Formats: sequence, structure tokens, C-alpha cells
Amino acid sequence: MSQTARTSCGPSIVTYRWNNQLVYVKPTDTYEEAIECARKEFPQLSGVDPELISLEVKVSVRGDRTETRKVRIGASAWNGLTFSLAQYEIIDIVVMPPGPRVIVQDFDDAPPNYPSELDSKEYNEFLHSGSPSRKRSPSNSRSTTPKGSPKLADRMLGWMETKVSKLT
Repeated sequence: MSQTARTSCGPSIVTYRWNNQLVYVKPTDTYEEAIECARKEFPQLSGVDPELISLEVKVSVRGDRTETRKVRIGASAWNGLTFSLAQYEIIDIVVMPPGPRVIVQDFDDAPPNYPSELDSKEYNEFLHSGSPSRKRSPSNSRSTTPKGSPKLADRMLGWMETKVSKLT
């Protein structure tokens, strides 16, 4: 991890805060290094997926009245932002909840497998069929492919109808 000494343009030390715990750290050169530094300084974060960790700062927003808001720091803004932080400024560490997990318990719960070569041809046909320059011929509006298997959209619709009917 690269933690180079800062010039007078930026802080030499910032404060990471997580779960009401504070730690002084040197600003890192990249956002990814900042996340790794947070995981190192707070051992409870070591098992957390780095993609679920974000960094925030509090800023004063002036309008009709001044209010304080939390602003998430994007990875692309990290390098420019660190030079504008105050010495010992607090950077909040936030752990986002993981996305929903889908668990297939039975083959009936899973969508059917489709031949990939056929699907890609049908998908391309589907994408280009609405184009004003290409008119659909009667052969393109068939509900089966030349091999006699149902078109991708019809198969997907059939699978979804089966799942919905089980719920009702």
C-alpha cells in the first residue's frame, strides 16, 4: 500500500471512523488502497467484500439554511478529493448490505437451459426486428425456429407463466 507523504496541498493525516471507533491514517494514493487500509485498521472488516465498503465525508450545504450532509466518495474522485480534505478530517466507513442471493432449490425453480448458438441468433433477430429499415417477413413471425424448437421469447414466457401460476 502506497502511503506517500503529502505536500502542503493536502493533509498528512486523516481520521477513519467505523462503528464509533476512530483511527488516524495517512491518506492513500488510490481509493482501492483506502478501502484496504480501512480493512487493515479495523480487523472486523477483514472478512467484508471490498465492493461492499464505501467511504463518506460530511459536508456543509448552503441554501436557505446551512445543513450537514453525508456524501459518498466515488473511486474516481478519491485522488482529487484527498488534497482538499482538512488535516484530521473524518472519513466515515460504511458497509453496504449485500445484494439479494438467489438460491435454486430444485430444477423446477431454475430457468431452463437454452442452446447458446441458437439464442444468440434469435436475440440478434429480436434486436433488429424492430428496425424501420428491416421489415419482418412472415417467416420471421413464426413461433418456432427452423429446427422446430420454440423461439427464445416463447420459451421464456412459458417458463415465467409456469412460475406465476404456482404462486397463485
